[in-house]
Amino acid sequence: MSLEGFKSALLKRRLRELAIADGARLVSKTAIAKEVRWIKHELRHAKARTGAARVAARQREIADEAREARADAERARRRVEELRAELEEERADIQKAMQLEREERVALLKENEQKRAERRAVVEAELERHAAKRHKLVASLKDVIAQHGEARKIVEAGG
Repeated sequence: MSLEGFKSALLKRRLRELAIADGARLVSKTAIAKEVRWIKHELRHAKARTGAARVAARQREIADEAREARADAERARRRVEELRAELEEERADIQKAMQLEREERVALLKENEQKRAERRAVVEAELERHAAKRHKLVASLKDVIAQHGEARKIVEAGG
């Protein structure tokens, strides 16, 4: 129904009510003017109610959107906290693995150094044994040379 149709229907209804109340006597122009003003007032009131209803509906939509946005923000904040916690755990695991690797490397280096020292000790002992043997041989050679020299002198003197 159009606005004009609504106005005229309202006007006719009020006129009928007045006619019944007045006992079907003629309605004056002032009564009609009052009725028109009353109908206009009703129309303005109806428009205001529908406008207020639209505004209230939009406010409810905005409030719902704000609640959803807050919920999304809270979920995002929790996710960030979870990711940070996971990152810290991974960082701690990496640090632990690096520390363990360093310790293993240090232990391996110590073991290699110990083996090297043992080999060096074996080689040095062998060198000392060879040096002692050489000194013995040199001393024995000196004795043989001395004996040879004495034998030569004896052979030259006896001969």
